[in-house]
Amino acid sequence: MKIKTIIALAGLLGSALFSTAFVQKPNPSKTLENAAEKESFLEFLSQFQKVELPFSIGLNDLEGYQAYRDTKAKPAAKSKHTTPLKATRFIPGSEHYKFSRMGPPEMVAVARFYPSCQTVAVVYSSKQPFGDDLYLNYQMLVYDLKGNLLTKAQDKKGRDGAFTLAYSGVENSMTCTIDAAGKISQSTYKNQWKKDVANHGYDGNKLVDFKLEKTTDFKLDEKGNIGEAKHATIASRATP
Repeated sequence: MKIKTIIALAGLLGSALFSTAFVQKPNPSKTLENAAEKESFLEFLSQFQKVELPFSIGLNDLEGYQAYRDTKAKPAAKSKHTTPLKATRFIPGSEHYKFSRMGPPEMVAVARFYPSCQTVAVVYSSKQPFGDDLYLNYQMLVYDLKGNLLTKAQDKKGRDGAFTLAYSGVENSMTCTIDAAGKISQSTYKNQWKKDVANHGYDGNKLVDFKLEKTTDFKLDEKGNIGEAKHATIASRATP
């Protein structure tokens, strides 16, 4: 009897191990998407501070530059916008960033405004967690009041349907202003370094000026569409 009992128990144990081998493991990507799906549009919007137009992002808002404007520079200034954005279905592609090799970018809620009584726009900043503070992007998305994404047009630096409003980098910078009529004016600058970046790099270098290369105007209409209005090339300088 003991031998038969042992054999029976061994059979049951083997069956249990065999069955668990085929149990589908939880998909972390699916779990994240399910969590993002539960977020309401109002919850998403509540993370952004409401602002009135005109709204601007200037050279002083590109905080990564602060460490390079003074020879006795302290670490780069922190942004006044501190609300981090997690993966959400309202920012296309953000649910998948977590599983990329580079990891998710650090996204921060910047502002919310209403281009018309039927639309709402949000602005957020993003940068890579392991990148340099010099690289910072400001993106804009436009929705109807139910949370449906309306943004279609994008410039050459736009990603996942987001429209790039402003950015900072080693070679160039871009600032913007949005007025109450939906006009988006962007200014692109050539960064002027004390020492040639190609030969000396920017670590220990000093950013002394910004040379205005061009201005570009876009129009944000009442339906959430963004189209280029006009383009002009200007040679000038700007003071940080």
